Amino acid sequence: MNTVLLLGSAVLFAINSIAMKYVPSGVLRLTVLVSGAYTAPIFLAYLAVALSVGDPVSPVTWGTGLVWGVIYVITVTTYFLAMQSGPLSYTSFIYAASMVIPTLGGAVLWRENISLLQWLGIVLFLAAFYLISVPGADRSAKIKKSWIPLCLCACVCNGLLSLVSKAQQVEMQGAEPMSMLAVSFGSASAIAFLTFFAMAPILKEKLFPADVKAGISKSILPVLAIAASNGGGNGIVLYLASRVPGAWLYPCVLGGNMLLVTLFSVFCLKEKINRWGWLGILAGLVAMVVMNV
Repeated sequence: MNTVLLLGSAVLFAINSIAMKYVPSGVLRLTVLVSGAYTAPIFLAYLAVALSVGDPVSPVTWGTGLVWGVIYVITVTTYFLAMQSGPLSYTSFIYAASMVIPTLGGAVLWRENISLLQWLGIVLFLAAFYLISVPGADRSAKIKKSWIPLCLCACVCNGLLSLVSKAQQVEMQGAEPMSMLAVSFGSASAIAFLTFFAMAPILKEKLFPADVKAGISKSILPVLAIAASNGGGNGIVLYLASRVPGAWLYPCVLGGNMLLVTLFSVFCLKEKINRWGWLGILAGLVAMVVMNV
């Protein structure tokens, strides 16, 4: 059953990444607004479930949920901008490399065992990251200078999200998962909307300028797809967080997501990947296999 859930979450997160690519680019406030728009229905869905099952909310869940919400807004904003600044295939790989953080965190914080093969997998991921981001970069493509910093920020923050979720589930011994999701996405939505409104006077522009209005109409379908896939994927991962070792959970979910998004990028978006990029992706796939042996 856990294997089916792992595969399902990988597919959902791949749909999430692909849908993000179709949000209009170049408008930071629109990106923040979209983050608030799709996290709001996820919050309402998990709040309804939490209330229906009588899931309590402890101080631990409140605290970790609020921290998760802050980190999440930073994560999705930088991930959005990274995808709009460079190729989706490479961006998704660097994002998927965040699995190294909860894997190492599980060993340091909860003394989960990391085998020699899993250490080898981590090294392979680092090598893959280098191959993709340096010699594998497509010099003919329009890649902004901000692409690598944005990818790194999204990668690190996404890894921290997994650690926060894991910490809550370990501390609560698997309890209050629905409350955790409700508090997490509720705080993320509130922070995103507050940021959107606060940025207007800072940037000295209207609350809904023309570029934001134009982007909203084009973002409706992507927002619905992101809400459904992201909410479902995070629900599965949180459920498995206290039941599956991090060294198995995160490589399967994020690695599967990377593979599916790469295939979509190559065959549907016609993105070009040179031999170094393919070598890096191959090293990443080998790393996933090695880390799951």
